[in-house]
Amino acid sequence: MDVINVSKAALTRNDFCGNRLCQTGTAVTRSAMLLLTAAGALAGARAAQADGGVVAWGDNTLGQCNTPPGLVATAVATGGAHTVALKPDGVVVCWGDNTFGQSSTPPLEVVTAISAGFYHTVALNVNGGVIGWGENTFNQSITPPGLGVVTAIAAGGAHTVALVAGGAVATWGWNDYGQCNTPPKLGVVTAIAAGYAHTVALKVGGEVAAWGWNDYGNCTTPSGLGVVAAIAAGAAHTVALKPDGLVVAWGWNDFGQCNTPSGLGVVTAIGAGEAHTIALKANGAVAAWGRNDFGQCTTPSGLGVVTGIATGVANHTVVLEFIPPTCEEQLAAAQAVIATQAAANAAQAAEILLLNARIAILQLGDLNEDGAVDASDVATLLNSWGIGGK
Repeated sequence: MDVINVSKAALTRNDFCGNRLCQTGTAVTRSAMLLLTAAGALAGARAAQADGGVVAWGDNTLGQCNTPPGLVATAVATGGAHTVALKPDGVVVCWGDNTFGQSSTPPLEVVTAISAGFYHTVALNVNGGVIGWGENTFNQSITPPGLGVVTAIAAGGAHTVALVAGGAVATWGWNDYGQCNTPPKLGVVTAIAAGYAHTVALKVGGEVAAWGWNDYGNCTTPSGLGVVAAIAAGAAHTVALKPDGLVVAWGWNDFGQCNTPSGLGVVTAIGAGEAHTIALKANGAVAAWGRNDFGQCTTPSGLGVVTGIATGVANHTVVLEFIPPTCEEQLAAAQAVIATQAAANAAQAAEILLLNARIAILQLGDLNEDGAVDASDVATLLNSWGIGGK
C-alpha cells in the first residue's frame, strides 16, 4: 500500500490564501489540496456560527446606523432609534439615541441574549436573570421579583416579555392594550416576540398566539396557518416563518410590509421593523420589504453572506455579515489537518510493516530456532531490517 508522505514544514502561507490554490507548474500540490479542504471546513464552521461584522442601514437620524469600527457580534437588536449588539464574550454594546439612557449599558454579568424596545434595552445574563435599562415610565425596565430563570426575552414599544424555563410567559410594563395580559391557558411556549403594543408567542406544537393591540388584525392569526417555526413582531404586524421556509405576515399593511415577495425562496430567519419586514434567505442573502423612506429595505450593494438579522420596532435594519477566516487562520487549520494526516499515515505504515513481517515469517519459518514460529520470530525479522518491533 502506498503511504503518502506529507511534510508539515513544507506548508507555507503562500500555498493557499483567500480560497485560491497556489499551483506549482501545472500540478496542484498535495499540501495545497489538504489546505483547501481544511480552509473550506474552517469557513463552513465560521459561517455556521452567528458571529459576524455588524452592518446597519436605514434611518440614521441619531447615529443608530453608525456601527463602532471593527465590531464583531453574535446577536443584534434594534430599538426605536438605537442599536444593541452582543459581543462573543458576552459584553453588550449600544449606540444611537440615548435620551433615556437606553444606550448606556450598566454593569452586567456575561450576557447571552439582548432585545430593544422603543426607548429601553433588555439583556438576559448567563444565570437566566433579566436586566433592563432606559425609559421606565411604565416599569418596563424593572424585572418583577420572583421571575425565576428566564430563557428568552423580547422588548416591545414600552413593555417587556420573558420566556421562563418550563415554557411560561411573563410580561410587564405598558399595558393599555392588554399586551401584558398573558392568556391564562396559553400552554407551553417555545418562542416570544413583542410589537409596539402586542405580544406574540409560539406554542410547543407550532401554534401562534397573540394578544394586545389588534386594530389592524395583528393579533388575529390567519386561519390555516398551520405549524410555525419562528415568529417576529413589528409595530402592528406579525410575521411567521413556516418549517418549509415560507414567510407569512398579517396585520398593518399600509406600506406592503405584509406582502411577502413572490420568488423569495427558502428563508431561515425573519425580523420585523416598525413597518418593514426582513428575511434571511438560505443562501445568506437578505430580503426586505415594506416602508422604505429611510432606505431600510434597500440592502447595501456589496453586502456579503449574512448570518443573523435584527428585529425591533425601528426604521433601520441591522445584520451580521459573515467574516471569512484570514489566511493565517486557514493556514493554522490546514497545518493541524496535515499533522493529523501525517500521524495517521505513520501509524498506518507501521501496521503495514508489521503485517508484512508476519507474512514473511510464514515463509521463512523459525528464525530463532527455538522450535516455534511465533511473535519472537517477527521481532527478529524486524530487527534484521533495522526496525525495532515486538
